[in-house]
Amino acid sequence: MQLPYSFWFLFSLLDTCYFKCYEDDLGGLLGDLSPYLWSDRRPMDLATVHDWESLCKDFGFCEENAVDCVVRFLESYEKMFGFLFEKTKETIRALTPDEVSEIQKKAYQRFTGAGDNDGAFFGGE
Repeated sequence: MQLPYSFWFLFSLLDTCYFKCYEDDLGGLLGDLSPYLWSDRRPMDLATVHDWESLCKDFGFCEENAVDCVVRFLESYEKMFGFLFEKTKETIRALTPDEVSEIQKKAYQRFTGAGDNDGAFFGGE
């Protein structure tokens, strides 16, 4: 299963945010999303990937709205499952354009396989 770039952006952004805010619910979501827990590089919860892809399709995921799509995704999971992502959303909103650019680069590296050896579990900087 080849995960799309948009997924790698979602994972990379949330992974970065976790180490800034340490929000418990975000840690749980990252466990479902992480492609580094299994040797086949598939997330544990494929339904989460499908939810993300559906949202991306509905909102036309692109570089200009990528961060907004992640916030919408978190908000949808708050409504559907009762997660609390306030700290995470605050952390996302506080990211500088340079930080977002670095996250985009990391996501692209992971997408292309150039980041395969980054040692990531979560926060594999």
